Amino acid sequence: MNIVYCIDAVYNLSGTDIVTIAKANALATIPGNRVWVSTAGNPRSLMYRLKNVSVTDLGVRYYEHDNEGLLRAIIDLQKTRKLHKRKLTEFLENVMPAIVISSGVLTKVFLPTLKLSSNPVFIRELHADRHYNRDSSKGLIRKLISLLGEWYDFHWKIRSYDKVVVLTEREKTGTWKNWDKLVVIPNPITHWTGLLSDGKNKIVVSAGRLAPMKIFRV
Repeated sequence: MNIVYCIDAVYNLSGTDIVTIAKANALATIPGNRVWVSTAGNPRSLMYRLKNVSVTDLGVRYYEHDNEGLLRAIIDLQKTRKLHKRKLTEFLENVMPAIVISSGVLTKVFLPTLKLSSNPVFIRELHADRHYNRDSSKGLIRKLISLLGEWYDFHWKIRSYDKVVVLTEREKTGTWKNWDKLVVIPNPITHWTGLLSDGKNKIVVSAGRLAPMKIFRV
């Protein structure tokens, strides 16, 4: 089975990148599977070890004109997305995948609209709470823009996917309840020593960004 992950890049120190590579590596160990990771624009070296997984960078550069004003940024986004769609379609037609997975941001709104001769199953992976942008936005204008983007994505575009993956049962039964396309796949443990705590030491250490989605409390 040919499987393709579509992600923005795989050189960042981000959880999404690490989890995507972990899943791709795991799928590649199953006999009969061939796995690719398609990145939009990856100007730096890979930071993670890939095992029998091919990486294809499409050379599409987003956000190059964002500092030249809002109108220029919007126009540039549309042109870049059109180029991305064309290059990704050409790549996928060559691979002939059975499954195509969007685990990034750049492909999420257009991936299932691609017309491919292999007629693959399209899957969307959500690596954050659906209200993340709204909750982290500051100021009325930014919150309104986030609300509009949330409606555009989660009440319209995401409906085109065959399956949508969320991280927890709480997310599935809370903000996504009564939608049969949802499945829960928690993030895997990529490094484990095999040791279990005996519970005697009451100190717990957690590492992450000080952002609302991480739910740190002090």
